[in-house]
Amino acid sequence: DPEGATLLQKATHSGRITVLKLIIEKGGNINAKGSYGYTPLHEACYLGNPDVCDLLLNAKANVDALSKNGSTPLLVASREGHTPICDSLLRHGADADDGGDKGWTPLSVAAGEGHADVCATLLKYNANVQGFSFDGRFERSALQEAA
Repeated sequence: DPEGATLLQKATHSGRITVLKLIIEKGGNINAKGSYGYTPLHEACYLGNPDVCDLLLNAKANVDALSKNGSTPLLVASREGHTPICDSLLRHGADADDGGDKGWTPLSVAAGEGHADVCATLLKYNANVQGFSFDGRFERSALQEAA
């Protein structure tokens, strides 16, 4: 489209499972990034659609893909407070401590946003409470973020 979104991203955004399945079955690149650097899985994590997220994960979407801004799908879901999606990503092998290349951890972001249920889910998957986030200015642990 004119904004650079892929067909799978458009279908992800609409939440149309049948269309998503058809595109995947016909060989659509499940990990293709649009012009903003997000994969369909990043989009599903941002929008909070667990059915779309599960479909993409079951179709082998890259659970640790980095967006153009350096975020993993788990960091996106953690920031947005989507607990069921965080749980699904972790069940599909996402690293509970990997937020991407900016140094933020999913736990520190969820704690900073006040998403207690997401924090509990990340801790269930052994997220490191003492792990530090580093954003180029200062470092903080998840406990410091929560305070």
